[in-house]
Amino acid sequence: MKKQINKINFIYILSFLGDALFSPFLALYFSSLDINESKKGLLLALIPLATLIGSLIYGKFSNKMKRNLLIIRILVIMQLIAMSIMGFITSYYLIAVFVVIFALHNNTFFSFQDGIAVKITNKENKIYANTRLFGTLGYFIGSVVGGKLIDLTSFGIVFLIAGIIYAIVELMFFLIKPFEEDENEEDKEKITFKNVLSNRQYIFYLMFYILVLGTWHIEEAYVSIMFKNNGLTTSMWGYVYAFQILIEMGVIYLVNKFLKDKHKHHLILMVAICAIILRSVVLSLSLGLWIQVILVSSLRGVAWGLFLSSHMETIKSILPKDLITKAILIFAISSNIFVTIGNYLAPYIYQKITFNGMFLVLLIIQIIGASIYLITFNIKYLRKKK
Repeated sequence: MKKQINKINFIYILSFLGDALFSPFLALYFSSLDINESKKGLLLALIPLATLIGSLIYGKFSNKMKRNLLIIRILVIMQLIAMSIMGFITSYYLIAVFVVIFALHNNTFFSFQDGIAVKITNKENKIYANTRLFGTLGYFIGSVVGGKLIDLTSFGIVFLIAGIIYAIVELMFFLIKPFEEDENEEDKEKITFKNVLSNRQYIFYLMFYILVLGTWHIEEAYVSIMFKNNGLTTSMWGYVYAFQILIEMGVIYLVNKFLKDKHKHHLILMVAICAIILRSVVLSLSLGLWIQVILVSSLRGVAWGLFLSSHMETIKSILPKDLITKAILIFAISSNIFVTIGNYLAPYIYQKITFNGMFLVLLIIQIIGASIYLITFNIKYLRKKK
């Protein structure tokens, strides 16, 4: 049972490396298909919808470590099947089927993997963040080499390599052994959605999350397509994606090192919101390709790093500890529904008013969402002062 930490660290490098050879390039792969824009939008809309369904289905079967390891092996197999085959088929409807298979299992896999990693790190008195860093390293490597490999070979070959890496991940999970867990980890009382939604401040934060983070994810789905249409190659997109991850890592490190006062999370979140909005402003402008790429990528890394550093602390300040899990599920359900609709409608919008016009529409929605957060936060702050 000793030294499982080394195995899970290696798994993290491989799983994130394999995903980095696949997920960041999906939108570009759809863009390369000989299909109309509305069908590409439908493929992108299927991803958040299937992700939501997968999380709800597999979440019901989640239990102790032994069962979770069995589920995670199923999740890995389904992903590697989709990864290995998708790049070699030409039928639009078959591609849609494999997109759904992948999305049903991908996000859920990472949730289960995190759960297992947390148990192992706790058991061996290690820090989970160090294990997560191995995953970030894998994603950085995959982003750097993925685009170049696609330009040298094809989407199908690189997606197949991702599938082979996941086959190794599958074998590695057989080396992870479950250990006995405390029997008293059962829920003391049934927590319902109503308990969470009765908190008025959470409702306002949820509205902010849907409008600001939902539009953020829609932008993430289409920004690579806009850059490709403006002349960015697939290999250059891989380098750009890796650059974003580096900035994100640096921001998280700096926040954790120099801003240890947890009461500053609202300030950090407000700076993140400003960076998100500024990124949308840049996307809505007609600038030179590389000026826009550098500005958008830098702001993306800063914004996401700051958001990840402050989001959970903000939720903790709003809700009691026992309601947080349900609150996160509500975030996932509501934002995935919003992103599904947005991803589907986006091609109709940018074909009518250009990509810049579409990003301007998303910017307006973000400003509305940001205003909701700023107003409710200031009201709370003034009440505390009184």
